[in-house]
Amino acid sequence: MRKLLTVGVIFLGAICGSIGYWLGASQPGAYLREGLQWQFSEAAGRGDLASLEKLRAQGAQVNAIPGDDGVRGYPALLMASMKGEAKAVKWLIEIGANVNAVSGPGDTALSVAEDHLKGAQEAVEILKSHGAKRSP
Repeated sequence: MRKLLTVGVIFLGAICGSIGYWLGASQPGAYLREGLQWQFSEAAGRGDLASLEKLRAQGAQVNAIPGDDGVRGYPALLMASMKGEAKAVKWLIEIGANVNAVSGPGDTALSVAEDHLKGAQEAVEILKSHGAKRSP
């Protein structure tokens, strides 16, 4: 009985691992969102300028709001602001990001920079110097 239980647990683990890989969760921190705009916003949140430039060249739009299956994400500038990624914030503004864009819940880049990461002072200053407002 013990051997059968062990085999069952191993089989179940293999099935769950396969499903996780199929869903895209095989890498630590992997999101289950796909598509150019999701990748662009996620790269902004990581401050990954090389990926941002590559994705922009592939057609990612600076002010687009990623969304699929009824789930909406944050535009790239809000993601970079939320994570305090000052270099990404500056780059996104330079290529035309709307500093006063509003997300579905009513957040702006400035409000998320001030609220989500208290150490994001450099991102906050960049946003304010470009006329960002806390609320629409």
